[in-house]
Amino acid sequence: MARRSAATWVLLALLLVFVVGTVVYWVLYFFVGGVQSSTAVWYVRFENAFPVADAWATLACLLAAVTVLRGDTLRTPFFLGAGGAAVLYLACMDITFDLENHIYSGLANNGGVQIELVINIFCVVTALFALGYGLNLLRARSGSG
Repeated sequence: MARRSAATWVLLALLLVFVVGTVVYWVLYFFVGGVQSSTAVWYVRFENAFPVADAWATLACLLAAVTVLRGDTLRTPFFLGAGGAAVLYLACMDITFDLENHIYSGLANNGGVQIELVINIFCVVTALFALGYGLNLLRARSGSG
């Protein structure tokens, strides 16, 4: 079995943290509470629009991690592209909503807002890393980089 690079281990860690973190977030959101940055009806309606899209992003990231572990260089770029793009899109939607509705203004004293910011940053970093890694795999496969 080929030795994995540090970048591969970072990618796997990011993908698995995203997968587990997303599942944990939604379990807490629906059954425990405390992760919402607001309990206002308009905010809860917005958050309630995310589970299906988050499920798709989670599935794509899980499949990306599996293909990376298997060394499947044919399918890995596809799932990294699908997962990375989905996560980046969701992060951009969330960040835009938070900025337009001044959610981040409660950062200093609202644990939910602090969680929100960490999730937003993590998702952007994970998405960009996954997309970059997948692009590098495609370049290597085509011999152009």
